[in-house]
Amino acid sequence: MTIWPAGTPTNLEVDTSGDKPALKPKEGGDDSDLPDFSKDLGTREPVSSLDEETAEQVLLPAARRRMAMDRQQLLDHDWCSWGSIASS
Repeated sequence: MTIWPAGTPTNLEVDTSGDKPALKPKEGGDDSDLPDFSKDLGTREPVSSLDEETAEQVLLPAARRRMAMDRQQLLDHDWCSWGSIASS
């Protein structure tokens, strides 16, 4: 997945202190330098500020969809490559 080459944006962190991991904004995070989530993840609406609800209800599902689409594209590409090898 190449959404953010350096990993999770610096504005977000994964909280593993509860029963299940949760994506949340970092304490003292600065909303002025947010990534373009619409472009990177295909969110329907621009994200101009981060809160726990936005992270969990908007960004996490969008990231999951993006990962699934990237995987499907990779599988389609591999299948096409395999098909051309098999027909040789």
